[in-house]
Amino acid sequence: SISMWMLFLLCSQPVQASTNDQPRTATVYVHGFNGWSWSTGDMIKSAQQAGWVKDKMVATVSRNGHIHFSGDWPSNQNQCLVQVIFKKNNSFQAQQAKWLTNILHELKTRYRATNYNGVGHSLGCNVLLNEALWYGHSNKIPKLQKLVMVAGPFNGVLWLNDEANKNCLNKLGAPAIMNAVYLNLYRMRDHFPHNVSVLNISGNLDNGSNSDQYVSIASSKSLGFILNGVAKSYKDLVFTGKKAEHSQLHENKKVAQAINNFLWG
Repeated sequence: SISMWMLFLLCSQPVQASTNDQPRTATVYVHGFNGWSWSTGDMIKSAQQAGWVKDKMVATVSRNGHIHFSGDWPSNQNQCLVQVIFKKNNSFQAQQAKWLTNILHELKTRYRATNYNGVGHSLGCNVLLNEALWYGHSNKIPKLQKLVMVAGPFNGVLWLNDEANKNCLNKLGAPAIMNAVYLNLYRMRDHFPHNVSVLNISGNLDNGSNSDQYVSIASSKSLGFILNGVAKSYKDLVFTGKKAEHSQLHENKKVAQAINNFLWG
């Protein structure tokens, strides 16, 4: 019949891929202990002003774990910046890693995110790492592609459980001293998702402490011993001078440029 013939012709037409069929990538920024929007705001603005990604959302997690999204990720845009804010910004890493996983699940189900990049500052780095190790293989969240760590205290914090120039790394990148938290991360290294590229940024004040005031280079670069061999690629980058102080790093324009080039360049 004519109707059947018309149906055949319609079904035979090549279907043009819409933007909805393209990979959608969320780049998620996670602040550290007692951090807030100011901890990641400059890095996000830098990405927007440089023209890499236009759209931004904020994912705010209440003290009891409820997630509220503000902003928009238009369906015709395949990239979005997502600023994570934990109202309980001093809670345990394990709790924040779980909350982050819930955010990622929402990004996949509500906003159709297929992939994500992570950018962390300070303990936000540890949260991103824990999330990747514990939940990174789940099909309920997007796939991790790239990870940027800025001043991550992976093996101790100065004045708390580390001292300036007390620890060092050998030729293999292994720290001479490994605390219990670090050892747990190392033992889980094989759980790290495949095909993830990692940029690890450290700060050195050049004042003899070999630190950014709060995190020693040895602690920050200890990440390499965990991820080398399991990550697709791993690169260390050390910034020096006054603007390499722990909280200055996330406002340092050269740091932001390095992050942007790594993620989108």
